[in-house]
Amino acid sequence: MLNPKKVVMPAVLGFVLSFFISLIATHKFLVSFVRGIIFAVAFAVLFFLVDWLFNRFLFRWKEIYGKKWKPHRHYNFGRGSC
Repeated sequence: MLNPKKVVMPAVLGFVLSFFISLIATHKFLVSFVRGIIFAVAFAVLFFLVDWLFNRFLFRWKEIYGKKWKPHRHYNFGRGSC
């Protein structure tokens, strides 16, 4: 379920990163601000897209594969030798 915190965090991250990088690169405040707004919207839309894809295709993975996914026994994941 979407709540404002989940949407605002990627948007703020996109704004801050784009704004500061653009401000350092161009030294123009207005251009940097506009780019920050554009990337904030882009990151929010990207989050909506990923959330929609997850809810559309991966939401029921617990019902399909059981309550808890466990890797196969032969996967080592760095514990000891193969």
